[in-house]
Amino acid sequence: MNDMAPATRFTSRVEAVLGQSRSIRAMLLDEVVPHLAPARRAAAEHVARRLIPSRIFASETLHDLEALIAQLEREAEAGTYAGWEADDGHTRGGWPTTWRDERAASLTASAVELRRFRMSITTVLDALEAERIANRLMDRD
Repeated sequence: MNDMAPATRFTSRVEAVLGQSRSIRAMLLDEVVPHLAPARRAAAEHVARRLIPSRIFASETLHDLEALIAQLEREAEAGTYAGWEADDGHTRGGWPTTWRDERAASLTASAVELRRFRMSITTVLDALEAERIANRLMDRD
């Protein structure tokens, strides 16, 4: 059972997102940018610059993250290959497989982390909106 007061839980969520933002920024600069062609790095660099406490919880950040995630997924598709793993002992003679080159694997993993980060931001914003709605409802009485 969680004994923390709502304000403490909310502060803890915000704190977690701020900490996560430092890891995401490092990932963008150290792992994502080097895997993108110079002409395709602008979105990742832009998002990295947005990851300061005063801008993380802006709706534009969520939009920019979603656009970057879509870009990384498209880029990863170029290095993703579908195949078949043959196995005479298998009831169907094998199974389908997916193989990614190093670049595609890195971009795919980064997109997953960016989705988690976006969800963390959304969770904080939802908690803030829930608090506002609850206060309005209580004020009606």
